[in-house]
Amino acid sequence: MKYDDSEYCCLNFETDLDNHAANTHIGMYLAWAVHAGLARDDEKDPRWMAAVARVRGREITGAQLLSDLCDGKLMAMEFNEAGNAFTADYYAGGFTKDYERVFKAQMPDTGHDTDDFCSVPDTWENFDRLKPLLDQRYAGWKAGRQAPELSLVGDARPAPPPPAGPAPDMAALRRRADGGDRDAWYELAVEYLTGAHVPRDFRLAADAFEKAAQAGIPEAAFNLGVCYQNGDGRPKDAKQRLRWFALAAEGGHGQATYFLAQAYRQGDQVPQDFIASNALMLLAQRRGVEAARNAGVMAGSLSESMALSAQLAEPGRLVALLSSRRRKVLAGQADTGIERFNTATMHTLADNPPGQPAESPESAGRGIGLAALPLLVSVVGFVLLVLFGDAQGPRFKPLAGVLSVIGATGVYAAAPALGLRGALRGIVTLLAALPVLGSLVALFVLLSSGRRSEP
Repeated sequence: MKYDDSEYCCLNFETDLDNHAANTHIGMYLAWAVHAGLARDDEKDPRWMAAVARVRGREITGAQLLSDLCDGKLMAMEFNEAGNAFTADYYAGGFTKDYERVFKAQMPDTGHDTDDFCSVPDTWENFDRLKPLLDQRYAGWKAGRQAPELSLVGDARPAPPPPAGPAPDMAALRRRADGGDRDAWYELAVEYLTGAHVPRDFRLAADAFEKAAQAGIPEAAFNLGVCYQNGDGRPKDAKQRLRWFALAAEGGHGQATYFLAQAYRQGDQVPQDFIASNALMLLAQRRGVEAARNAGVMAGSLSESMALSAQLAEPGRLVALLSSRRRKVLAGQADTGIERFNTATMHTLADNPPGQPAESPESAGRGIGLAALPLLVSVVGFVLLVLFGDAQGPRFKPLAGVLSVIGATGVYAAAPALGLRGALRGIVTLLAALPVLGSLVALFVLLSSGRRSEP
């Protein structure tokens, strides 16, 4: 499982920021895990153990460890069991917000959010500013582990509970909340939820979560949905659960988005709608929810799902769009993609009847082999033409056209082995026959076929 990847940031840099800056925030989390005893202990990997020792001794930063031994990726393999349990609960929904809260004053305001976020210097002084909050989050999470589990697919435990340091002044916190401070309402809710400093009281926690959610905190809306799911401080109510998950998803909460996608896929308190489910699942994937990547999408309606997903991602539109779509589905005025999914499933069964094996990798490889020559001619010929020919002269267009036609024959022959049949096979072949573009299509098919034929 991958929790984060520095490429997510550096590929979006819009200034001259060094790519290594994308490692800083991830590296600080990894360094904190090392110091908290949550990193893996692997005596069979001396390089890892030596690097971990250097992080503990502050000889190198976590960002350097991430870059040198983790290829910029924060993976499950870097943690022990407790580290993975906490990271899975906390990282996606809480760490980046906490990181930004700590370093907001240090971040420049260039108008490029990703660049600003990654501009915090990678120093141990900055690590020491962040570490106490992470220590508190971890202590609070451990205190809240005894809370009842949810029955929903996936892990919807309440968001990382609270600081377990000195007890807050509850009276002052209440005054701030009554004065309209939404963060204070959220902090109150977490205190009552975990019982770290006050007696645990799910009803007061749910009341405070509702105040914070009404003030626009997505994490509070998600947690209130969890309360309705579990019956903690609120009666169990599946419809109210989805209502608050929808508001959380509208605010950008990934896990809430994933649960909504599952509800539409299964027809749980909403009309079964594969297009809405796919749209939400794609949105949850973009929000970094690993379970959404594993769940994938339902066949037969991807183009409509992508279009709807883009609309749902627009600020403040998700709830209204889903409500409008639900009404249309109930009135029979909207395609849900279910019929197309069932048709596609029937066609798959017809192509591969029970008891008859599907096309083997060996037969696919033979089909690709027959297509390799025209594909190579198209690609190599086009490259040579561009490098050594007169790319602007009168010979270019006719020769490029001939090469594309040759490549198109190879694309047509290779298509079935790549799973492209019927109309899709025809469309790809037509694209391959276009001058210039056709050689690029042939190159893509050639590379795809090579990957498919690998063991």
